[in-house]
Amino acid sequence: MSLSEGDLKKSSVFNLVTDNPKNPEHHYLEAYLHALWASQTKAVVGLSPRDLSTTVEKNPVPGTLMAFFQALRNVNSALLEDLATKLEATELDEAKHICGLIRNGSAFTDVAVQIHYGTKDIGAQHNDALNSVLHCALTLHGERHLTLGNKKAKPKPDTVTLVGGAVYITSPAFFKHHVVYPACKYPERIVSIQARLSLTEQTLSTLEACDENVMTPIADVIKNCLAERKMVLPTLEQVKQVMDGAS
Repeated sequence: MSLSEGDLKKSSVFNLVTDNPKNPEHHYLEAYLHALWASQTKAVVGLSPRDLSTTVEKNPVPGTLMAFFQALRNVNSALLEDLATKLEATELDEAKHICGLIRNGSAFTDVAVQIHYGTKDIGAQHNDALNSVLHCALTLHGERHLTLGNKKAKPKPDTVTLVGGAVYITSPAFFKHHVVYPACKYPERIVSIQARLSLTEQTLSTLEACDENVMTPIADVIKNCLAERKMVLPTLEQVKQVMDGAS
């Protein structure tokens, strides 16, 4: 959090993103990294979280964050295996692709660090891309507001205020939502981490080709599994154990 605004904009790690050309005084920067435990000391080439049709080189996240995501997978290993088993049981090829990625440790490894500041910005309503079939979001600094569901619905959909320390794990590829970023100056900037499923090009191609009749049962399996068996966050001690090599 000590990086100056000038250094941030000159950084080769962060990319300037323009989501709303009509709001040029809202600044949005994003870095694409990875949390693949097996490649924790090296860069990898993978699908861009922003544009899954392209590939980018992703450096590993810092060691503490790498350990956090590995510990997150460790403490939820039974849940993740249960999810993989239920996806496999659908006998859908598309579900089996997701099952394989979960079992090889790809959950929460496609990482984007997002920084917002400047004028208020109301994000467009959207479903996330397919790498967000399983998605963990961490708010590190600042405040943002997440609205779940169609904003034109009646009664109005729920809005959750996310502040530093807030975490959610869900499947935003399967439901409408939008985010509001309040106006703030650089020292109060909004910093969040989005950790998604690292898709292979083959899995992406398979998922993009399927229709609603296939995606609906996959979404139901993931939704029901996350509802039945709540994910837990690792303790500081569990993260330290991973950092010490006791993963």
